[in-house]
Amino acid sequence: MILVIEDNSNERTLLRKMLEGEGFQVCEAGDGEAGLAMFDSQRPQLVICDLMMPVKNGYDTIPEIRARSPETPIIAISGFLFGVDQAAMRETLGVSALVEKPFRKAHLLDVVRQAMTVGQ
Repeated sequence: MILVIEDNSNERTLLRKMLEGEGFQVCEAGDGEAGLAMFDSQRPQLVICDLMMPVKNGYDTIPEIRARSPETPIIAISGFLFGVDQAAMRETLGVSALVEKPFRKAHLLDVVRQAMTVGQ
């Protein structure tokens, strides 16, 4: 099971369909608060979390997921990564990977598969 936490419903639907098309089960949340509740109830194998969201953003949500489950791979996605030291951000947030929007389907699926392999 993969948990997608994304405030944009179109992007959330796109991610769900993309992942389900590859045989993954997906649960969704529209913000960090709902994402934490979904994480607690579903215990997914992987989390994909947008960084910029209302209510509770990814910068606040990811550390809470990490505290609940240090071994769960987390992929952060954002449209605001240009010029960012991604290695430092990965370390600071404790994420397996950062993916910049807009992303290519093949790239995202490669990152998901790699993160799930490492997380096993």
